[in-house]
Amino acid sequence: MSVSPWTALPAPPIEAPEPEATPRLQLVAPHEHTWQLRAVEYDDALEVRRYECDGCAEVLFR
Repeated sequence: MSVSPWTALPAPPIEAPEPEATPRLQLVAPHEHTWQLRAVEYDDALEVRRYECDGCAEVLFR
């Protein structure tokens, strides 16, 4: 049995990354949605229309 001239060194400790702060929710004041047609997609004889509200980030599919 031969002995290796290299000795194994212990692995350096792994540091856990700092937890990122959870992004705060931004509440939008209640409002009447003003839907604007943004896209129309056709797939297998189906038509899907994508509407987006101009006042917030809501999306509606029909």
